[in-house]
Amino acid sequence: MAAVVTAGQAHESKAFVELMEKVRPPRWTGWPLKVAGDKGYSYPKVRAWLERRAIVQVIPQRSDEIKYEGKRLLDRRA
Repeated sequence: MAAVVTAGQAHESKAFVELMEKVRPPRWTGWPLKVAGDKGYSYPKVRAWLERRAIVQVIPQRSDEIKYEGKRLLDRRA
């Protein structure tokens, strides 16, 4: 587990990469298989970062994303 503390008005998605760098396991095990987050992490930049590393996203879509991109499946069980 890891945490990144930011100012109250800072958007949580801005600290995403910094947070992920802190939770990255040793080199031989690679990145986590799945990452869960709330709608605050549902942004193209975050999703692209996860996709480049073949990490499954367990992040619900924001309503404006559904409107423009269509509904994505969300593994609620994960």
